[in-house]
Amino acid sequence: MKRKNKNKNFLQGRECFKRMNFLYQASMLMAGRNNVLSAFYGQLCKNVGKKATLKIEPNIKRDFCKRCSLAQKPGLTTYLSAQSQKRRRSANSVPIDESAQVQLVCKLCGYKRHFNVNSNYKFWLDDPESVVEKRILDAKDTNITTVSTVSIRQIDTPSQDFPYIHGNKDTSKCNRLFSYLTGY
Repeated sequence: MKRKNKNKNFLQGRECFKRMNFLYQASMLMAGRNNVLSAFYGQLCKNVGKKATLKIEPNIKRDFCKRCSLAQKPGLTTYLSAQSQKRRRSANSVPIDESAQVQLVCKLCGYKRHFNVNSNYKFWLDDPESVVEKRILDAKDTNITTVSTVSIRQIDTPSQDFPYIHGNKDTSKCNRLFSYLTGY
């Protein structure tokens, strides 16, 4: 019995990712022209990802309506409005926090989505430390270049930074688990 050589460049679910990419592009193309067809393609894209148990990137999830899966393009398929909010401690006091909120209303189903606007907020996936490895396809979709981007910060004493795990006060077990997982 021969052992199969495992291809280093094998990407699990490649065909499903290609199909989801095509459906996403088709949904974005049809948005504004034929909204029902765009919503159908968006729903198909979500279903392909669910059936293959693949994770859809959050940027792509934000482009679809949560209720009807219509590709959201402000002005074409959604109404866009901005609201400012002031938070006060009491009725006659000075405002503590001033923030803005963007509201998107789907033209097809009427679903409202609210996004808080904070210029200092950074998405977790946009942080380079959150990416374990990055896979880059070449033009022919044959080779995948894997670039490792893991950066683990050096910790002098694990007990200072990770004293408890889920409320467990037994620090010796936590330290052993931490050293086993990180190699420190």
